[in-house]
Amino acid sequence: MKYTPLPIERIETGKPLPVDVWDGKGHLLLKKGQSINSEQHRDVLRAHQACVTDGDYRAWVRSYDRQVYDMLRDNVSIQQIAKATMPTTILEVDYVVGLEINGGWLDLQAVLGNFLHQGASASTPLQRLESIQKRAARLLADDVDGSLFSLFQALADNSLGYCATHALL
Repeated sequence: MKYTPLPIERIETGKPLPVDVWDGKGHLLLKKGQSINSEQHRDVLRAHQACVTDGDYRAWVRSYDRQVYDMLRDNVSIQQIAKATMPTTILEVDYVVGLEINGGWLDLQAVLGNFLHQGASASTPLQRLESIQKRAARLLADDVDGSLFSLFQALADNSLGYCATHALL
């Protein structure tokens, strides 16, 4: 899985995070909904090189961009906009970039995992499931043995999400 550094300085203390926070090796540091509680907590996260998945980061940035746009529309001062922190919620639409999925099995697993976590609030579920199925079929057709090996290896890693990996198997 690909990670992007956590924008620690743009996060308000005491507010719930809308994403899981990982270290560079894929170990969970903070679960979605937990918060950064103090400056010392920030230092610990910096020391562990806190990051988020690329998909979560892109969605979070789209949410932040929408927040800034709303502030501009509401004639908020530039000084206040410059102090804007990352939002505490990410809308489901921020995750939807398109229906074409690229990448390997672990990328596909991440997409399916995010989709499963959205549950009933997911938009266009049929089209999204069809795009996941199409990518899985292409990956399987390209290398059956490699596909099974990748998915069985992924089952052993709890941080990847059992439900999505099992569904792909």
